Amino acid sequence: MKRYIVLYLSMIVVLAIAMSITICSSCCFQYADVDPVIADLITINNNIDFKLNKSDTELDVKIDINSGVAVDAYLILNVSKSMLDYIEGFKDSLRIDDFYVRSYYIYKASIPLDFPVYVKNVFLNKGKNTESFKIVFPKSISSIAGKVNVHVGILRSDDEIKNRFETIGRGDNQLYYEVFPDSSTTSFIFTDSYLLKNLSQLHRNEATKIVSKCPRYSYWPSYYNYDEKSFQLK
Repeated sequence: MKRYIVLYLSMIVVLAIAMSITICSSCCFQYADVDPVIADLITINNNIDFKLNKSDTELDVKIDINSGVAVDAYLILNVSKSMLDYIEGFKDSLRIDDFYVRSYYIYKASIPLDFPVYVKNVFLNKGKNTESFKIVFPKSISSIAGKVNVHVGILRSDDEIKNRFETIGRGDNQLYYEVFPDSSTTSFIFTDSYLLKNLSQLHRNEATKIVSKCPRYSYWPSYYNYDEKSFQLK
């Protein structure tokens, strides 16, 4: 009789463990897409479609953007030339419809205006979005020394992210403010992709909710509302 009682209790324990695993697994499956490695809220697809016209002066670009939310965003663009031992910009010689110059990269203090940062305000629907634009070069790509690099970024625009911009002090890049003393903190941030990603990170509320429902998420998941891709011509 005692043996049957032990066997019965063992079965109950095993059943309880199995039920716990099932509940946790279903919970974790439900929230599996929050893994920070694979679940960025805004991402640019790797396959960027670009094509030069016959004269090699106009570059048509089309990108697909996936967004987890319907939201305003900034499409950020910069173009440069890379030689063997240095990088050079196009100054203000590029023509890009619907984009405006938001700021300038500083590459060596002697040429601070060489790298304009172009920005276009867009609205992203939830799911897949397609953005197209044309870059007009001052002369044929084939006649330009070095390789031409095109860098595209997408940044979610909301009040929380904009408020974080104000937390960056002017001392974070003194050189920039020496060159542009009247520039805003936001202008400087648009020149730094690391800051754009770091300041667009949303994780506090979402992580608390997920960890409470799914014990295996003992770390704090990160949600980045910024993504970037680059491609090279020549």
